[in-house]
Amino acid sequence: MAANPPNSDLAKGALPCAVVRELDRRAIEEHGIPGLLLMENAGRATAAALEKVLRAAKTTAEVVVLCGPGNNGGDGFVIARTLHNRGHAVRVVFVGPLSKLAELSEDTRTNARLWRDLGRPIMEVAGPSDLASLEVRLGAAGAIVDALFGTGLQRELRSPWSEVVTLANAATCPLVAVDVPSGLHGDTGEVLGAAIEADLTVTFVAPKPGFFVAQGPAHTGRVLVAEIGIPRAYLEAARAESS
Repeated sequence: MAANPPNSDLAKGALPCAVVRELDRRAIEEHGIPGLLLMENAGRATAAALEKVLRAAKTTAEVVVLCGPGNNGGDGFVIARTLHNRGHAVRVVFVGPLSKLAELSEDTRTNARLWRDLGRPIMEVAGPSDLASLEVRLGAAGAIVDALFGTGLQRELRSPWSEVVTLANAATCPLVAVDVPSGLHGDTGEVLGAAIEADLTVTFVAPKPGFFVAQGPAHTGRVLVAEIGIPRAYLEAARAESS
């Protein structure tokens, strides 16, 4: 996988995770952009990037989308729905008991429902037997999408998420991370126990500082910054304050 040069132009535009989350909040609460729309934009941008990965790999094998319990998982449901609607074979995997879906954010619950409304199942990974089944799926996948955790992760990955990360890293197909490779601290580049080793990271609004320091470059692969609807003036003001 390609690592990012520490002094690249991307690194100059990096913003801390908390700043990006604040930009999301302002876009929703001050500018009136629905959070559901930001999630849709993020997922569709990632799906478009993933289609290029699939074409380059010349594969029509199933895309496995690993969804976690936060809004990153919500992005994953959007990615899966978009790819399915465009004719790709897709499998959604929720890491954790499916009963937890009812406790997720409203936007993530909505996108889980929209996926199920297509008549598509959600595979549960909550224990050792589930991990064995997942290993088989990942081994046959055309690509894997890491939508487990985003910028909010602050502690070491626990079971079963750590095992899922290990299985995803062991697969031979392209691995695409959503916003931040799961298990990588977006600000420091520290690996929180285990972290996805992505070939491509589609990050939203701005690169994160941790992509370019410590262990970050070994886990992000190529970085693509996706515009998801945050007002330009907000982003420019945030960059001015951070410089």
